[in-house]
Amino acid sequence: MSVSLFQRWDTWWARRVPPHALVITRIAWGLFCFIYLIVSWPNLTMMFSDQGVLVPLFDGMTPAAADFLFQPSSPAVVHGLYAVLLLSQLSFAAGYRMRLSILSILLLSLYFWQLNVHPFIVTFHRFYLFAFLVFLISGADRTLSVRMLREKGSLAAWEPISILPQRLLTVQLTLTYAGAMLQKLWLPDRQSGDILYYSLFHVGSTPLAYSIARLDLPMVFYDVLVWLAKIFEFTMFIELCIPKVQRFFFAAGAAFHISIAFLFSIWSFLGFIPLYILFVLPERVKDWMVGDGGPFAPLRTSLNLVARRRMVGDGGLEPPTSTLSVSRSNQLS
Repeated sequence: MSVSLFQRWDTWWARRVPPHALVITRIAWGLFCFIYLIVSWPNLTMMFSDQGVLVPLFDGMTPAAADFLFQPSSPAVVHGLYAVLLLSQLSFAAGYRMRLSILSILLLSLYFWQLNVHPFIVTFHRFYLFAFLVFLISGADRTLSVRMLREKGSLAAWEPISILPQRLLTVQLTLTYAGAMLQKLWLPDRQSGDILYYSLFHVGSTPLAYSIARLDLPMVFYDVLVWLAKIFEFTMFIELCIPKVQRFFFAAGAAFHISIAFLFSIWSFLGFIPLYILFVLPERVKDWMVGDGGPFAPLRTSLNLVARRRMVGDGGLEPPTSTLSVSRSNQLS
C-alpha cells in the first residue's frame, strides 16, 4: 500500500504531461501582465524617476557606487528600462527565449518594486513574482511558441513537460483563496457588511459602485454579501480541484473577479481567471486544443501544410501521400 501511495504522489507531482494547459496560461498571463504594466506608462516620470515623488526602499543605505541600482534615474532611463520590461512580457507570451525574458522581467520588476512599489503590500505583486519564478522552470514554451516554430518548423509541434510547475501554480492559487477567506473570518472589520458598504464610496470605486450605494439598500443586504464572499472563497479553493463542478466554479470565479474590477477598479485579479485552466487535466486540455473536433484543429492542419510546403521548397523529400488519396487513386484505376 505504501508503494502505491508513493507512486500516486509521484504521479500527481512529477509525471510527464502535454504542455498545452501551461502554454495557454503562458500566453494569457504574459499578455495580461503587459496590459497591467503599460497603463502606468504615462506616469513613469512621477512614479520612478528622480523627478518624481517616491520612497526608495534602500534610500541612504547603499554605497555611492551602487546608486544606479537602488536610486531613481532620469526619466529617459526609466522609460527605456520600462520599455525593455514590456518587450520582455511580449517575448515571454510569444515563447521567444522564454527563460531570458523571465530573468529580464524578474530583475526589472524588482528594480521598480524597490523604488516605489514596496509600500503597497498587494497580493497580486507577490503572486506575480512567484508565477514567473515557476515559469522559469516550466518548459511552457514547448508548443505554440517561437521556439517550437524555429526548432520543429511548426507552432503546433509539442514536447512533454513535467506537471510540477502546473501543480505549484494551482496550489498557490488555492492557498490565495484560502488565505483571503481566513483573513475575512479573523479580521473584526470583516464580520459585517459595513466595510462593503463604505467601500462603495472609496476614492477608487467606480460610478457603478456609487449608483449601487445610492439605492440605500438595507445593511442586511451587505451583511449577506460579505458572508457569501467568505463561503465562496472557502469552497473555491476546494471545488476548483473537483472535475464535476469545475465549470461552475470557473464561471463563478470569473464573475467574482469581474464584479470587483467593475465596482472597485481592482482589476489586477482578472489575471487569475486564465489560470483556472491549470486545474484541468493536461491531457484533456491537449485533446480539446488539437483533437479532431478541437478549436485549434484547423490551425494544426494549416500549420502542418505550411511546414510540408516549406520542406518541398527547400529541396526536401515530398510529403508522403495520404492513405485517403491512395485509396481514391486505386478506385479511379
